[in-house]
Amino acid sequence: MENKNYIITISYGDYTVGVGGTDKVILSHQHIFNEKKYDCVYLFAFEHFTKYPCWNLLFNGNYIGTYSDKKLKNFIWNQYKKGSQLEGIFIHHLNNINFDALNSILSFCQVPIYFYLHDYYTICPSSGLVRTDGTFCGNGFPSKEKCGCCPLSLDSIDVLKKIHNSFSLFEHRITFIAPSNVAKEIWIRDYPQYADKTKVIFHQKLIGEYSENSVKIADNEKIKIGFVGYQRPLKGWNQFKNACIVANKKSLDEEFYQFGWGDDKLSFIKQVKVDFKKDNNAMINSLRKMNIHVAIIYSMWPETYAYTYYEAMASNCFIITSPKSGNVCSQIVNNKNGLITDNLEKVLSDEEKLRKLINDYRTSNHITPYELIENEEFINLLMKNSWIPEKVGISFDISFLFTVLKKFKNFLKKLRSC
Repeated sequence: MENKNYIITISYGDYTVGVGGTDKVILSHQHIFNEKKYDCVYLFAFEHFTKYPCWNLLFNGNYIGTYSDKKLKNFIWNQYKKGSQLEGIFIHHLNNINFDALNSILSFCQVPIYFYLHDYYTICPSSGLVRTDGTFCGNGFPSKEKCGCCPLSLDSIDVLKKIHNSFSLFEHRITFIAPSNVAKEIWIRDYPQYADKTKVIFHQKLIGEYSENSVKIADNEKIKIGFVGYQRPLKGWNQFKNACIVANKKSLDEEFYQFGWGDDKLSFIKQVKVDFKKDNNAMINSLRKMNIHVAIIYSMWPETYAYTYYEAMASNCFIITSPKSGNVCSQIVNNKNGLITDNLEKVLSDEEKLRKLINDYRTSNHITPYELIENEEFINLLMKNSWIPEKVGISFDISFLFTVLKKFKNFLKKLRSC
């Protein structure tokens, strides 16, 4: 350990290579913890977790090894003997998690637990409240009555029971964290017993004022329209693509962009690659540099947060969203910086009206943040504790072989990249 205090974080995969919102949060948290003199021990499921319940362990973002239950407990005990104190456990997701292994670690570590509500997996482990057709199915745990149009998996029902059991086992020291009021309101409808234990902490804070990209666009100036985020039906990519096809056929003064990742290529939609791993402000910088007038964030389910909304806001974009987009809808209503519509094709095909909407917004009395900084409020939840772990005896186990294999694979990857 580099510091006297450390935290444990748990999620579904390696956040150092993942590109999702949860990965971005975990990466940001690691940087904040390190700045505040906390080390970060990150655990995610070994590839064959159901057969061999082991954890992959990263230390401050670097792979250390694969640990069995006993080996991990012994690791924690050794850190204590060396003077490092575990201050808390942050859980960001339960997908692919072995609950026996999870409960064993949580029982061993008698410290506060902080559970982040990034999506609705804990309500529906099968799909996160999304139907097979890509639409939001509404509140309520899975049931034969509710899930008639979706395959109701017995495995997901079993996972849900295990989630309920874990929450019940540790409810005396667990705090749930929602990244928006919308996320909290939806979640506590199905978990009302935890309403008083659920806090809202937004991922970011809005700082300063950005005054550029704010001049009225001229009648002969092309309207720059960008889909912000990676290509997924759940994010509204299909609606955007179809609307662009219709608008493009009309030869309107509009240019189309997509900011993020995706393999769906259309000749008249320019793709701009954005990687927050290299630059946490990559999206803002790209939107500002390209002088994008309209940002499309057309999620087909209630977003719990949506980094893309705030990035578009900080770029002074006029934002168009669907009525189903959760926190995006809520923030547009609060900040009056966009349009909520269920007919994106009609909006993009009416160039004159769209131009007026943009210019009315640009000449309105609104404030655009100059920068977004990560919200450090979650650090305030940590409290000094004096928990003393117990020594756990350990003999040779198979997890050692997994560590050797993993490091060998990483070595081969580096060789191929040279």
